[in-house]
Amino acid sequence: MSTSDKLPIVEQIRCAASSREIAAIILRLPDAVLLAHGEVLMAECRKARFTEGAQFILMRQVAMDAVRDRAGRLPDAASLPLENWRVALAAFSQSSPQ
Repeated sequence: MSTSDKLPIVEQIRCAASSREIAAIILRLPDAVLLAHGEVLMAECRKARFTEGAQFILMRQVAMDAVRDRAGRLPDAASLPLENWRVALAAFSQSSPQ
């Protein structure tokens, strides 16, 4: 068992009752946790058959690695899709199961 497997956030994802709950969990993740444990978190999302969650984590990692402009902003190619995914995941996490 790796150190990442012992993280409370990993256990929360494993115990989540639905993809909506996982979405709510990953939306709150700090950047530092994503940088250090992103691969494990993406794997847990895939195990839960929530590939959208894994994709969102990957997009956040890519954005964190992107070179900023002189004002410190992300390039539009990274920031706009990430924001669209964030908005969609937030709406999904707050929606009622059908």
